[in-house]
Amino acid sequence: SFASYKPSDYSMHKMTGLQDQIAGRKNFSAKPYSFRGYRRIRTGYPELDTVIDGGLPRKGLIVFKIDPDINTTAITAFFSRIISSFIKRNNPVLIQPIKNASPQMILAFLKSYLGYIPDNKIFRILWSDTKDSDTKQYIDPIQYTLVKNSQSGLIERNIEMTRSMHQDALMLSIFGYEQIKGLDEELRQRQTSIFSYLNKNTDITMVVGMSGEPCYPQFESEADMKFEISLVKGTLFLKPVLPVGPIFAITTHKVDGFPRMRLQLLV
Repeated sequence: SFASYKPSDYSMHKMTGLQDQIAGRKNFSAKPYSFRGYRRIRTGYPELDTVIDGGLPRKGLIVFKIDPDINTTAITAFFSRIISSFIKRNNPVLIQPIKNASPQMILAFLKSYLGYIPDNKIFRILWSDTKDSDTKQYIDPIQYTLVKNSQSGLIERNIEMTRSMHQDALMLSIFGYEQIKGLDEELRQRQTSIFSYLNKNTDITMVVGMSGEPCYPQFESEADMKFEISLVKGTLFLKPVLPVGPIFAITTHKVDGFPRMRLQLLV
């Protein structure tokens, strides 16, 4: 038996004062660490890595299908552990906020895992709203024009900039279905495929969407791995769909006021 899923368990109580925290960690320098030559990349969830041959396949397309009844904070908590695992090893991450997750929320979760807030050279958020000064440094000013004219242009520019600064490191990109669909349509006009583009420019791409979204089947046939995160009778579950694997219950506990995700294998 597992404790019932409660959205309140994922509430954030320390999302204020980010500007002071950013100023306090400017001199932080991560130790260089490269995954060059690795075929499998750890997720940050050792229990999951054990059943998927050591981690995610490099150059892989990973699809997550999420129950729409699961709230944004819980989804952000789950992916923050994966993101922080990459950043800890000095590998860059590019993310399009998932299900309306705010930059403040994402940064707060990352700080709970890392102990510091990563700078925008290693962590870039594709976000077009700069009203919040605490997250202003993560927003590329040119994004306003790109968002209006071309969602795919925004994605391409940030991938190229991030890769230019981290040529020998592993790069993780996370997109929602709608954003990746826009990139797909523009690349088709150039007579190339989105899968060729992502394989060439990133090391792992995660596409995240809600169950029932119409664009999901377009990527299902090309995915190297597929997962479902669902809410069943009051419990959150992670289910590997491709390849088929054992189901995990997703539980949480608080560390200094921040929710931390854990996976418990069902046997």
